[in-house]
Amino acid sequence: VSLEMDSYRYFKESSTLRQSANQLKADFGWVSNMYLVFETPEGRPLSIQSEGAQKIKTFLDQVERIPQIANQMSIVKMSESLKIPMPLLVSATRMSAQGKEMTRPFLNEDSFRVMLFLTSNDSAAAKEVKSGIESAWEDAELANDYTIRLTGAPLVWAELSALVVSNQVESTLIAFGMILLLLFISFRSIKTALFSSIPIGITVVFNFLFMSIFKISLDIPTAIVAGMLQGLVIDYAIHFMFWYKQTQDVEDAFHKTASPILFNGMSLIGCFAVLLLSPMMVYVKIAWLMVLGITVGVLTTLVFLPALLRWRLPLTFKPVWNRRKDASVQNAREHSID
Repeated sequence: VSLEMDSYRYFKESSTLRQSANQLKADFGWVSNMYLVFETPEGRPLSIQSEGAQKIKTFLDQVERIPQIANQMSIVKMSESLKIPMPLLVSATRMSAQGKEMTRPFLNEDSFRVMLFLTSNDSAAAKEVKSGIESAWEDAELANDYTIRLTGAPLVWAELSALVVSNQVESTLIAFGMILLLLFISFRSIKTALFSSIPIGITVVFNFLFMSIFKISLDIPTAIVAGMLQGLVIDYAIHFMFWYKQTQDVEDAFHKTASPILFNGMSLIGCFAVLLLSPMMVYVKIAWLMVLGITVGVLTTLVFLPALLRWRLPLTFKPVWNRRKDASVQNAREHSID
């Protein structure tokens, strides 16, 4: 399953936003930006000497070679364009209000900023850029003079991507465990609870399989689908297993539950299918996953679960406390007869 998060992919390819982003990349070679901030230790006033300027230039040249970076804009670029040494340029711009205004986006009293232009807006590109900058910084010999910070929206998406993965695993397992517990409390049978949970387990597995097949990324909106499917599909399993427990007959349970489960599933599929017409790609992805997931849940409950119950032994055993109760009743009857 892809873990890339990209705000542009929340919209369809035909949307104005995606077309504008594609045009921006075609004309200028970039679609997003990040910021690399150099700060002096303990807030000391910024003072760039010739040797330090050369080290900074060498470091930024290495940064610019990172494949995901199309270009960079900084006081170093201004120095190269104006053919003025960077120490002299920094000193000159601080002597007038006009000079300070011109360099304000890049230069501060104790720091300066480099604007990085990225060829992609997704979280994977941000991670590679961050890794490349950290690698170049280790060889830059600037650690005694500056500390660096990397900021920007793509980096936020990268952090969210990591959080979504861990939270997805945690929430799915907790939800599955809570459902198992409630099933056990309701049916008072471990075996029945396990059989009832089979449809939701298969549905969740197929949900991630569909995400892999159709290249749907695991992000904030799609992360909620697995939990929603568990909540919907377990209703079908409980309905079927309740009647099976009552009759101990698979065919009878099927005839009593097939129509309600099918009509409910078709209704939900119809409701979510409306979202396929949305201009927002995020809603389209959720709709596809819900439609496919509910279909798998219905088929698993009405086809796979009955077939499994026919193959396995009937669910006739009782919990320990019920067996003890029956034994005590039987003993009481025997004593009364005696």
